[in-house]
Amino acid sequence: LQATNVLDLGCGSGIAGLAASVCCSPHRVVLSDNVQTCRELAYTNSRLQTRSSCMFDVASYGWMPGDAWPSERGGFGLILASDCLYSSFDEVRSFEKWGDRYHDGRALIRFVATLDWCLSPGGTVLIGFDMRNSMDVERIVDALLEGGFSHQLLSAKDCLTDEMYSLPANAASHSAVVLRCSRVGEEAAVLVGAHQRRLSCRRAAAAAA
Repeated sequence: LQATNVLDLGCGSGIAGLAASVCCSPHRVVLSDNVQTCRELAYTNSRLQTRSSCMFDVASYGWMPGDAWPSERGGFGLILASDCLYSSFDEVRSFEKWGDRYHDGRALIRFVATLDWCLSPGGTVLIGFDMRNSMDVERIVDALLEGGFSHQLLSAKDCLTDEMYSLPANAASHSAVVLRCSRVGEEAAVLVGAHQRRLSCRRAAAAAA
């Protein structure tokens, strides 16, 4: 993957963005998190990085209510979201169980809307997370399709060499999944539309139950 501008969304320590700065030959990497301590750590780590000459910025973009977005749309050819959806999954599961008593259930919809704002035409999104709940893949795929994104599901084995996958230190990663996403083309729009209609019917049935 090659991209001029890379966004590490929900960056934590910034490790995904730092890896992209070496592997993807970008001119600029933005390390973004809405938690100040994470931004400070990501900034420190970016200053220690010596294998890339790209420019690093730190930002507070996010997808929760009140979070900032970039001022200009479509500024990033590659967006990384590495294990930053656990609280969003928790909110959706809470909504499925309790209705809107605690959350509005739209955390993943807001996340996909943020991707749509930030991603440049023809760009790629990589979403990685540990599958803590068997339904989480379906939840994020539903949100992606509803937001007009196609996806390819990859396992940890797809993303690591056989040697790396077999290392004992990487055993915990075996439950991880990666979604490689992009906006759908015209040929896929009909399939997405059909999925959206099925999803609307399913939500209506759940509301009536």
